[in-house]
Amino acid sequence: MKTMRGRSWLVVAVAALTATLGSTGVTNAAPSRERPVAEGQQFADFNTFVSRYSGRCLDVANGSVRDEANVHQWACEGVASQSWRFMPAGDGYYYIVAKHSDLCLDVDTRAANGDYGGNVHQYRCWGGRNQQWRLDSIGDGYYYVVARHNNKCLDVDTRPGNVNGANVHNWTCWGGNNQMWKINPI
Repeated sequence: MKTMRGRSWLVVAVAALTATLGSTGVTNAAPSRERPVAEGQQFADFNTFVSRYSGRCLDVANGSVRDEANVHQWACEGVASQSWRFMPAGDGYYYIVAKHSDLCLDVDTRAANGDYGGNVHQYRCWGGRNQQWRLDSIGDGYYYVVARHNNKCLDVDTRPGNVNGANVHNWTCWGGNNQMWKINPI
C-alpha cells in the first residue's frame, strides 16, 4: 500500500487538485482579498498561533524555508516564521501557509499511528488532506486546529515542559490547553 508520500498517489492527488483549481494552484485558490471565516470570525491576512498552554507561538524551526522543516513552539518574536495565512480548501477547511517560506502546515503521515497522528512540519502545498485544517472555536478567541485526514488536533508536546522548541504534533483531541490556539492578527 502506498503512503501519502508515494509517487502514484501524489500523481493522482495533483491531477485531482489541478482539475479542481485549474491552473491557478493552491496559493491562488481564492481571490487575494478573500479572508477565511470560522464561526463568524474574520482573520487578518497574516496571523500568529499562540498556545494557551505556553503563551508561545507556532514557529518553523530556525526560520527554515525547506520542505519538512519541523514546526515547534517558540517565544513570540514577530518573525515571518511565526506568521501564517489561511487559504480556503473548501468545506470549512484551510491550508495554513507560512509567510516566510510559502509552504503549508503539514502532518507527516509516514509513521502515523494510534493517538499519535504524526509530526507536524512545513511541506510544499500539494492539496493533501493532511494539509487541510478546520478551526473549531472554543471561545475567548481560542480554537482547536483539526486536521482533515484524521480529525486529530494540533498539539504541543508537553513532555519536555513549557520550553522553547517543544515539538508540535498531531494528536487525538482531548481538550487540553496544549491543543488550544489563539489566532492573533499581525
